[in-house]
Amino acid sequence: MPARRTPNFRSDPKSLHTPHLIARPSRVRSFQLAKHVKRIKYTTAAGEQRVYVYVTERRKTASQRRAAGPNKARRAKRVQANLSKIKLARGCVDCGFSACPAALHFHHLGNKSFALSRAKTFQASEVEVEKCIVLCANCHAIRHAEEREAAAASRLLVDIENIL
Repeated sequence: MPARRTPNFRSDPKSLHTPHLIARPSRVRSFQLAKHVKRIKYTTAAGEQRVYVYVTERRKTASQRRAAGPNKARRAKRVQANLSKIKLARGCVDCGFSACPAALHFHHLGNKSFALSRAKTFQASEVEVEKCIVLCANCHAIRHAEEREAAAASRLLVDIENIL
């Protein structure tokens, strides 16, 4: 393996791996407060003084690191497992079925903040579960069909009243 060449920033600042060149020397003052901005002063072959400005990778905070990666996936699996236990414990409100959590659905009765399949925390899922009843897939389909028919009938009555 050949030896790696160490960059000589005094003569060749572009040899540094830089993700983004963000400014020319005339604009350097506007970036003075940014911690993740680096500057390299160098002299060109013609003897001209220049400043090379670039952005380094900003380090993530501890909360950003916890929110990303495998921990997030593990937490989501635990939340879904908890929701499956709730489904089995409650069972279908209409027919009593409680054999398989995959066949049981949460049916929102009030305002829906988010779909429970996308729940990320235990606290948020518990708040949302309180707004729901558990129905098996068949009873859930029947319940939605009845709701659609009722909504269509009420729209028809409103249309008839508007005509008269």
